[in-house]
Amino acid sequence: SDLTVNFSKVYRADCPFHRPGYRCDTVTYHRYHPGAFSAACALTKDFTLERFSRDHHRDIFDSFRPTAASESVASTPNDLLSGPTTVFYTREIRENANIFHTMTDWINVFSTLYMSRTLPSQTQVLLLDAHPQSNFDRV
Repeated sequence: SDLTVNFSKVYRADCPFHRPGYRCDTVTYHRYHPGAFSAACALTKDFTLERFSRDHHRDIFDSFRPTAASESVASTPNDLLSGPTTVFYTREIRENANIFHTMTDWINVFSTLYMSRTLPSQTQVLLLDAHPQSNFDRV
């Protein structure tokens, strides 16, 4: 089902919660209270925070909650194949204005979609940073 972002549970921060002290020179990251992200889906038994790097990825998924209607665990990954695919995209500070980093970020997104056989028409991208606008945002 659709991903829900509860913006009342999202606020600006100078560092990723799970990686304190990392690039903390400006307030361009976000902190996410539990339930900031939710969806009508089931989590697999392999969905654990330890599978995510200790940075904004873990911050995002630490706040994710399945909706009450579907809190059971899926038996196989195929049970999860409904609705659009959402790509969470958080750029590092100052790297959003660097063409090399911008292009490698987009190549990573493209590679992920290609390897998972996900069509662009079935994909939504959610930008999760508050970096200043750069010339590369039009990509």
